[in-house]
Amino acid sequence: HSRARRRASPPPSPPPTPPPSPPPSPPPSPPPPSPPPSPPPPVCVRFDTIETFDSEDWLVKSGFVMDTGQVPFERRTTPASNALTGPTSGSPSSPEAFLYAQASGNENKEFILTTCAPIRLDVTIAFNYHLFGSGAGRFRLDVQIEGTTQWINIEQLDGNQGNSWKVFSVYVQQWLIDNEGLTEAQADRGMLRLYYRSTSSSLGDFALDDLIIARFASPNPPPSP
Repeated sequence: HSRARRRASPPPSPPPTPPPSPPPSPPPSPPPPSPPPSPPPPVCVRFDTIETFDSEDWLVKSGFVMDTGQVPFERRTTPASNALTGPTSGSPSSPEAFLYAQASGNENKEFILTTCAPIRLDVTIAFNYHLFGSGAGRFRLDVQIEGTTQWINIEQLDGNQGNSWKVFSVYVQQWLIDNEGLTEAQADRGMLRLYYRSTSSSLGDFALDDLIIARFASPNPPPSP
């Protein structure tokens, strides 16, 4: 008898082709560079030092700048030109020189000094002043809180205060807390401005001496006149 013919097995299937590998992930982007640190605020005010205006370069050392758009204060070592206004010398504690706003020839004008940069406001500013004459004008101490444009009037002297030197002193931050309702954080930094406005009269000179910005609440005031 005949044999059954064995059917040939099909050749084995080739293994499946593996899927292509995904492309490698790009390297992570480097983090952006950190911004440069903010420069520290300028340090230009000499704290706890009495400025007597005896030195001709007082403006450089005092930490204040003149408003160039107004009449400048002048350092003076001689008596006021008119005995009916202005002092005859600096304050008795430092009679050699004083800072002066002369009304004669500068009627209805502004004299302005500001700190050269914002400063801490937990300070006391004190000085001796002389505001004498029948046409005496207005002196103001103003503060501008950092980040704002408004000047806040802290103290004001109007008109004839008598022919003698007197003491002016105020703790700036506490005044802002008590009178403007600010917190310590809100009244932390700002600019100070010394402002004098003359009247239409020539008899209204203003002078100041022994200026100090003290970094504590209750400094010894400048020497009493």
